[in-house]
Amino acid sequence: MAAVHGQQAADQVSEYCLTELVITTWVALDIFASPEDWTNKFADASASAIASTLTRAAQHVDMHPITKTTRDGKKFVEGEMTDVKILDKHEDGTFGKPE
Repeated sequence: MAAVHGQQAADQVSEYCLTELVITTWVALDIFASPEDWTNKFADASASAIASTLTRAAQHVDMHPITKTTRDGKKFVEGEMTDVKILDKHEDGTFGKPE
């Protein structure tokens, strides 16, 4: 990714979103390409040839869906803590037992 889109863009890739993209793509590839197809294409390929194939594939990646989300420093969930004070204690027999 960094070779095609630059290191800064690659650093902003969400590992979660990228994993989701790979999983869904892998399922489709598994349906349409047999293990023999992969073996025929890559078994005897050099590291350089595989790197070239991956670089060409990276050129077609839309970075927007896999970029980390920023919140501009805002909290994800805002909440408020309150103090709790026990006012009365009920005897064990006050409420019926669950059935």
